[in-house]
Amino acid sequence: MSTITCRQITKSFGDTRVLDDLDLDVPDGAVVTLLGESGSGKTTLLRLIAGFERPDTGTIAIDGEVVDAPQRFVPPERRRVGFVAQEGNLFPHLTVARNIAFGLPRADRASGRNSGRVDEMLQLVGLDGLGKRYPHELSGGQQQRIALARALAPRPRLVLLDEPFSSLDAGLRASLRRDVMEILRARRATTVFVTHDQSEALSVADLVGLIDHGRIRQFAAPDALYDRPRDPAVAQFLGEANIMPGAAADGDVDTVLGRLHLSDEDRAQRGPVAVLVRPEQLRIVAEAATDGGRTFVGTSGTVAHREYYGHDSVVLVRLDGSDVTMRVRCPGAARLALGDRVALAVDGDVIAWPAGEAG
Repeated sequence: MSTITCRQITKSFGDTRVLDDLDLDVPDGAVVTLLGESGSGKTTLLRLIAGFERPDTGTIAIDGEVVDAPQRFVPPERRRVGFVAQEGNLFPHLTVARNIAFGLPRADRASGRNSGRVDEMLQLVGLDGLGKRYPHELSGGQQQRIALARALAPRPRLVLLDEPFSSLDAGLRASLRRDVMEILRARRATTVFVTHDQSEALSVADLVGLIDHGRIRQFAAPDALYDRPRDPAVAQFLGEANIMPGAAADGDVDTVLGRLHLSDEDRAQRGPVAVLVRPEQLRIVAEAATDGGRTFVGTSGTVAHREYYGHDSVVLVRLDGSDVTMRVRCPGAARLALGDRVALAVDGDVIAWPAGEAG
């Protein structure tokens, strides 16, 4: 178990600055996901922590020990870091057992003392008895389990995962991700997990760092990040978002959906704002009316599009008298036809940002 501290990290490749004065603090034993679009710097940061690349400026410390600074560099093999790449990168000419043993101390490999550790790792990842097979004889999910076993075999102080499930089909990806996270949490391994999948990042992490243009735009617990994004860009990246202009006063905000309640943190706002309404906050009702309490029915509109996902549906409603379209998430199959007339209710409070800050 270890902490990771990155301070003022910059990294460029040619004329392209990939990381720009980035700071990051990973607590001991935490599972942290780094989320961002392709090219945002996620994998580069992971490789810097591992020691595969060096930052142009800044410092990196693991468990309080500086491993990279202008006057100091600890090579990857001395950092005690387990690294699992996107494709696993197993050695095709080595058996499963020898792949796992590869990361163990050379003296142990030469003497054969590694067999007990290899058996322990195979049992840990649920592949006991497969040590004599070769990587091509395993499924994609099994190969990723072996890659994890190889990373954990030397008892690393932290584990880095670079989109390790992205090449797997959806069902296998979900089950393997759950199994891997159970293993890492049981061992209380400090883990940094890179992904571009929002649902994956939110579902597995203690903390999520959203990287944008080479910086951590927001770093928080998954629910805090989703419920309280710092700006509209974060809100839109972390899931579907209806963002609309509004006028705030006296704890409420007037929008195209009617007058809505502001959250406790936003009730002091006055004047022009940008308002976030998540699709799951919207509810389709038969006709426009005002409910009591904390539910408000806004305006009417027409069903413009439907998307069915099995467990739920997304309905796009074009509001009357405007070009505004709202995304509404409904449980199960939405029994609506294109062109149907509906009204929308907004459940719960909404958050808002001052118009100038929201951009």
